[in-house]
Amino acid sequence: MDLNRLEKINLEKRRRHQVYTTIDYATSCITYFDFFSSDAFEIAENAKYLAQLCNKKNVSPEFLLLAFFYSDVELRNIMQDFKITEKRLARLIMKNSKLEKLEKGPFSTLFLKLKFLKKVSSTQLEYSHEVNKLFEKAAENAMTRFKTPVINSSILFITILEDKNSLAKKMLKHIIKNDIDWYLIRYQILKALHNHESTIRSNVKINQHFFAYLLKTQLSDKEFSSLIEKETLSESVLLFRNDLVHQSLKLNLTTLLNRDIFLSMKTLSKRRYTS
Repeated sequence: MDLNRLEKINLEKRRRHQVYTTIDYATSCITYFDFFSSDAFEIAENAKYLAQLCNKKNVSPEFLLLAFFYSDVELRNIMQDFKITEKRLARLIMKNSKLEKLEKGPFSTLFLKLKFLKKVSSTQLEYSHEVNKLFEKAAENAMTRFKTPVINSSILFITILEDKNSLAKKMLKHIIKNDIDWYLIRYQILKALHNHESTIRSNVKINQHFFAYLLKTQLSDKEFSSLIEKETLSESVLLFRNDLVHQSLKLNLTTLLNRDIFLSMKTLSKRRYTS
């Protein structure tokens, strides 16, 4: 083999290794939030603002459930088909929570302030222990049952639906009293999940699956479903992969490592001395 050609091959291998190492580091996931799709993340964020508007001390599962109606998710259509509406959930939350400031007016008027609140302030509310356990269970469900690293709104809802002890599950059970409807709503959600995963496995090359799932974390379920319907998922994954590689070539991995090391030292390594 020509020496010049061999050098080019080795150089290309080095560049490829550099790019993938940088991407792996830049996209390394630490918490379950890193695996959320864009709409799942929006639901989790809106739940905080809704709880804040109700003067709650933390975010409980029922506010996570209510937040589905303040995010542009496909799942809302399925929920409404089974009579799960914002008003019914709001009424049940009022009935089961001590919300003194809501006594003088309808629950729904409070949430007209949601978009304004998100623009002008941030919320410091923490998720309750129940919600954190629910997120952990959603991550477990995603990997073990649905064979996907991405936690989308459907997986969040299924996890709430199956959570035996939460008030949110009891509210859903109060609304969906018919056992047949209970299984039907699960079936419709699971069908949509299966459609996403089967399309990735059948239409996207196996060595591109990593980028398909990265792309899915950046999109809502509605946007991802649109790519499937238009039969452009494979091309979109390739374009996303190429753009990601191009952006990664601009990054300096050594600089990233230095920044993160010094940040870690600054936040975690405070020495204290005793006399």
